[in-house]
Amino acid sequence: MKQITKKIAWPTLLLFFNVSIGQEVKFVRKLDFPDSLITSESMLSYDQGSAHHFAGILLTVNPLSDRPAYFSTIIGSDNKGETWKVTNKAMSPLAADPWIQVLPNDLLVATEISEGPKFHLRSYGFDGENWSPVLENSFGHDHSTIVVDSTENDYYIFSTQQESNGRKLFVYHHSIPENVGNLSKYELFNNADFSVKKPVVHKNYIAVPVVLKGSALSETPKPFDQMTSWLLRYNKKTGQLSTPSLITDLSGAKHHILVSGPENTLYYFFTDVAKKKLMVTKTTGDGHTWTAAREIVSNNGLTNLDAAMYYRDQLVVLYTQEMALGRYQKKLAAIRTDLTTDFELDIGPLSKPTEENGWAGRAWPQGGDYSGMIGHLDGHIYLLWSSAPDGAFKPYFAKILFP
Repeated sequence: MKQITKKIAWPTLLLFFNVSIGQEVKFVRKLDFPDSLITSESMLSYDQGSAHHFAGILLTVNPLSDRPAYFSTIIGSDNKGETWKVTNKAMSPLAADPWIQVLPNDLLVATEISEGPKFHLRSYGFDGENWSPVLENSFGHDHSTIVVDSTENDYYIFSTQQESNGRKLFVYHHSIPENVGNLSKYELFNNADFSVKKPVVHKNYIAVPVVLKGSALSETPKPFDQMTSWLLRYNKKTGQLSTPSLITDLSGAKHHILVSGPENTLYYFFTDVAKKKLMVTKTTGDGHTWTAAREIVSNNGLTNLDAAMYYRDQLVVLYTQEMALGRYQKKLAAIRTDLTTDFELDIGPLSKPTEENGWAGRAWPQGGDYSGMIGHLDGHIYLLWSSAPDGAFKPYFAKILFP
């Protein structure tokens, strides 16, 4: 694959400043981006061994083309986001759901789904100089997710894939030192309609959340978008999966994030069927028993769950709220481990997308299904997302001091 490198200066074009007790939004920057292109969902990653190196990935589109061509744009920073450059844009056309992970020794792995004639999961590796040939893994269904196991120096890619006889869970396991990988597939729920969400390394296994259409295991009619959420335990040594255990039957069709916390606790954030409530439940076992779901955000308009993590003794949640019709505000909330809210902050400008930018009124009017968030060793939270204060979605980057 030919590498395309283009250097871009990323100046501070917009600056917003908000202060709350103990929390400080250091800056919010609109990153320089071609006028003809808009962005949507994004991811952000770094490795503690090279803590000043950031990598981000953005779903990008030209909304004025005859048939909008979606592709992934990878950006990199050598100084924790002070300046950025486009690292590579030689990804496949007609792609969606990009994901990126920084590995030890400044290696990168990126995934996306090609939306061409065949809907393939595609993954790439970057060794600091060159991108590897694309690895295609069957017919895709939903975004793939990358999980790094620092204890084993391995990474995993989990994805839902569609085959002629139903959907399968695909797991790609790659050994970084040996630079070899193997691909396994699993049949779940009698090949019913399910989708895998981002797994997390937890204790000595990988906890894998999946969502299943509510009617698949029940004859009782349920709303079209109602899903049941389940947890699987993936054995890293044997590659075996446990029997699924139910997390909740209140989740909607989108926005589910599993977080590994202290004392062997797992937290599961999700939005309801109407996508107006943000809820959370937790388990202190191996996922067999979960607490009653607790509502932490309620809104008359759309609520979108963008990212969640455990950082500095609290749960941190990034989400978007529709403040008025077609007006969206990015928010950051700190949730205590007892599931009560500590504080929340408005992040960046109010987003006011217009129909002309290609996203409003479609699947992602809030700027994508997910956004990039990392909790850094330096005590700051860094965010990468898409906002449209002037009508068209462009990438934004923020640095926030966390107490």
